[in-house]
Amino acid sequence: RVVGLGPYQVTDQTATRLDLLDPQGEKHPLTFTLVKDPTVRLLKLLNHEIDLLQDDIPLELLAYGQQQGLKALS
Repeated sequence: RVVGLGPYQVTDQTATRLDLLDPQGEKHPLTFTLVKDPTVRLLKLLNHEIDLLQDDIPLELLAYGQQQGLKALS
């Protein structure tokens, strides 16, 4: 087991993606995906392709996302 992953185990890993699975099946699998372009990250969030967005978003895109009903936490 990798230190810092708690009960999760790595099931797949590439340069842009990390898939984790709880061995007891009590939690849903987690997938972390690297998306470098901030516009694409925001559009994926608005299209429900991702559930969480982390990293910098230009103020214009942040304002647009908030107009679409998204909330930003800092």
